[in-house]
Amino acid sequence: MIICTRCGAANEDDELLCQECGRKLQSGLHTPGAGKNGENRGPLSPMRVQPVSAMLRRLLLKGAEAWVYALILAAAGLFAAVTGEWRALAPAVALIGLVAWTRKV
Repeated sequence: MIICTRCGAANEDDELLCQECGRKLQSGLHTPGAGKNGENRGPLSPMRVQPVSAMLRRLLLKGAEAWVYALILAAAGLFAAVTGEWRALAPAVALIGLVAWTRKV
């Protein structure tokens, strides 16, 4: 039996793909680290998920910040459309653009 490293489903030894999720199965029978005479060290252990890197986290936060700015601008545009007072929209666009530019969003 080969255990899928993604979903944990048990598959037959001659299967190439997991029957549950379709991921390519990795057999522990012919691993490069096998001992002398082809003896096996045992089944493969499941892969551990690495924590989110600092760069990815920073990128996600910058994206969230950009969406906040876009929502503020949308709210200002909606207010201007409802009230008919378009003069308030220009300073809002300029201010949000300046903040986004200085924060390098």
